[in-house]
Amino acid sequence: GEESTWEWKGYSINHAIFSSPNRESESSSESSGESSLGSVILVHGFGASIGHWKRNIPALVDAGFTVFALDLIGFGGSQKPRPEDRSTSTSSSSRLYTMEAWRDLIRDYANEVVLAQEGAAGNRRLALMGNSIGSLASVMAAAGPPSGLDLDALVLVNCAGGMNVLATLRDDWRIALFSPVLLSVNFALRASDAFSTWLFEKFRSKENIESTLRSVYSNQDNVDDDLVEMIYKPATEPGAKEAFVDMITGPPGPRPESFFDADWNGPSRQDGPAGVNDLVSEDVPLLLVWGEDDPFAPLDGIVGKFFQDLPKRRKRTRLEVMRDAKHCPHDDRPDKFNEIVVPWLVEQMV
Repeated sequence: GEESTWEWKGYSINHAIFSSPNRESESSSESSGESSLGSVILVHGFGASIGHWKRNIPALVDAGFTVFALDLIGFGGSQKPRPEDRSTSTSSSSRLYTMEAWRDLIRDYANEVVLAQEGAAGNRRLALMGNSIGSLASVMAAAGPPSGLDLDALVLVNCAGGMNVLATLRDDWRIALFSPVLLSVNFALRASDAFSTWLFEKFRSKENIESTLRSVYSNQDNVDDDLVEMIYKPATEPGAKEAFVDMITGPPGPRPESFFDADWNGPSRQDGPAGVNDLVSEDVPLLLVWGEDDPFAPLDGIVGKFFQDLPKRRKRTRLEVMRDAKHCPHDDRPDKFNEIVVPWLVEQMV
């Protein structure tokens, strides 16, 4: 599938659609929708883009799915609006890079692109899969009614606790230990353009990107030049620095736990009242895939422990812990990941 542009609220969003050659050739026939098991939307994590799923998309297509992948606004080939470029249709808030904005983007993409195309062919079966902050955004997009997506399956891959480290500042001693430094850096990022430019230049250097990737991959062979370039190139585009500062210093968004447990009493920070309407329906099958050695979202952290326990309390929920994998198991150990995820999705979507 070739990447193309979809306009969302005045902004250019990069996306791509992947399906079997046979299905593409039958796209104009009445039976075109019947050859697909359903649609799978892929949502990347922080700094990544559509290319981060390159080792998973062929397996999903071979199994009979139509795959839709998008770059969240601020990442990859999608627009990175600076404050002066921002559309008045997005929000009255000056912040565009929030978990809530990404939630709305995924919902609109599913309704206006995926279901508009596949639904017209008689196929409305839909699964959503995200990694890291893409997992959290997917959870939020699925939560409802009335706005939540009607999903047949949800896959969370090393779900993040929030958009940035502020989400778990009070929960994880490893982060809390550095909280004075983190808060000082956040203040400086917003107060000083010179400091934010200096820090961003260090952050986006190829050397730093490769070093960071190597710390979150067990399989070092998969940290190749293409992966580094996938993250580096968008970081050189206009608006990338402003997006980075907004994401690092902005509100972390709601915690994922709050969408599965109405009685969860942690620092929710949800944008609406607590209650059943904020939860992901228990009728939605849920697959949790976790790289065992993740340093960013550790299994022994508060978010990891919650999801480890969730299958005991929620029906149709399965946890798969992948050994010798870290924060991005879908790209770290793709063969093993595909062996877990693809058959499970087939089972839910048939």
